[in-house]
Amino acid sequence: MTQETKECKCLVVVKIRGTVSAQKETRETLDFLHLGHTNHAVLIDGRAAYKGMLQRVNSYITYGEPTKETVAMMLQKRARLAGDKKITDEYINKVGYKTIDDLAEAIVNCKVQFQNFLT
Repeated sequence: MTQETKECKCLVVVKIRGTVSAQKETRETLDFLHLGHTNHAVLIDGRAAYKGMLQRVNSYITYGEPTKETVAMMLQKRARLAGDKKITDEYINKVGYKTIDDLAEAIVNCKVQFQNFLT
């Protein structure tokens, strides 16, 4: 019996509705996804655990596969390091990437775990 290796997918998830009248489980799932405010976005990978979470909060979010350009723009404008510091070119070089576009491509192709990378 052999297992097929599934290709990893990066997903961008955006919260599109408020949760005033939502069930407790829905609010907790949105908190687990770090989606506290409307119009906030997060990048996640396509693991089965995340897929179940996305199904639970499907009416409060929208999601899809981002392009490399979208991820690069999100990193430039919004990504923060520990201590609320912006990502700099020196930091990107220190972790082994030449440009922010190289890092964005690695994130889109799931070659780097971006949750652990940025904190």
